[in-house]
Parts: sequence; C-alpha cells; structure tokens
Amino acid sequence: MAAYKINTVLGGAFLVEGDTLRNLVRFVAEAYGKPPEITATFEEARSIQTDNIDDIFTDPLVRSVELTAFKILAVSETGYTSIQFNNIDSRPATIDISGDRTWALALEHKLNNELLACNRWWGFFRDNTKRRENIGFWMFILTLMSVSAIFLGLTYDWKSTLRVGGLVLALVNLRFLVNLGMNALFPVVQYNFGMGERRARLRTNILKFIMSGVVVAVIVGLFTGWLEKLLGID
Repeated sequence: MAAYKINTVLGGAFLVEGDTLRNLVRFVAEAYGKPPEITATFEEARSIQTDNIDDIFTDPLVRSVELTAFKILAVSETGYTSIQFNNIDSRPATIDISGDRTWALALEHKLNNELLACNRWWGFFRDNTKRRENIGFWMFILTLMSVSAIFLGLTYDWKSTLRVGGLVLALVNLRFLVNLGMNALFPVVQYNFGMGERRARLRTNILKFIMSGVVVAVIVGLFTGWLEKLLGID
C-alpha cells in the first residue's frame, strides 16, 4: 500500500503552552496506540529524551534554562509522524506525516488546529507566510517607486513629487524598523512555562513600556501644540 505523505510548515510566531505540548503528544499516542518519542532541547546544548512528557515538566532544567526546540516522533510499520518547534524563522512549526490517507488527514487536522491555537499576533511581523511575502514584495516596489520619484523630483524640481516620495519612503523605512524591533524582541517560538514563561513575560512588559512611552509622547506633543496655539507662541 502506497503511503500518503503530508509536510506542513506553519508560519507566524508561536507562544507554546504546556497544555499544547501535552495535547500534541496525546493526539499522536492515540493515533499510534503507544507513546511517541519526545526530545526537548535547551540552551547550553542540553536535552531530555523520553516517552513521558511529565519527565520534561518535572525536570529542574525547565525552571533554570530556556527551551529552544521540541520534537515529537512516532514510527510504525506503516508510517511515521514528526512534529517540531524550532527557532528558525522559515520553519518555526512543522508537521510531517506518512501513512494511510484518511488516517493521516484526520491526524493532521487535529495537530494543525492545536498548533494554530498558539500562533500569536506578533507573528504578523515575520516574513514567513504567503501574505507577509506579498506585503514585503509590494513594500519593495513602493521603495523603488519612491526612490525613483525623489530622483526625478530633484532633476525636474517637482516639489510635490519630492514630498510624496519622501513621505512614502519614510513610511516604508518605519515599517522596516518596526519589523526589525518586533522580531528582535519576540523570538519566532517561545515556551510559556518554566524559564521561557519568565522571559516571555519580560518581553511583553518591555513592549508595554515602549507603547506607553509612545502614547505619552503623542499626548504631550498634542497638548504642547494646543497650548502654544492658545497662547500665541510661534
């Protein structure tokens, strides 16, 4: 019997809960009738390999070192299933299944839904989905058009062209800086338990602090402008 193969790569960014990992392990165990092999990789080149996920959550390593990768693997005579989380921007979460077509599609549906549940909004700033690739392409086109408009404006002294081109170029650069900052602040995969939970909370607090500073700066700027206008200050 020919094996039906599935290879799914999910883009975006993920905040993985302990319950998510437990559910993924349970789905695979139910599909194979036996516990899968689990490999948790940590910083400092440390790892835990087991068929009982509780061994990972109860290990002191989880509380002192951040998890960097997680893999679930099950193999039988008729096929295999592999689920991986990696801090690789192009492949943060992957599902590989080989087996009977109906069985493989049913298992993929369960696993896919569980993985999508931990996809987070800051994944929008990652260029690892088709939609983001399309946005990146049009942003590149806008950049080229803006640079061309600025050169033409300088040549022919088109003030309005210079203004519009400069504005679009500034917005594109702002988008690039925001992307760079968000991706530096939030890894493509985070684990919301143990050391990973503390670091995830810190990153979220940093973002809240930055956003609060921006809002305060805007309010102060608007109030200062209104006050200067009221007092007739140039």
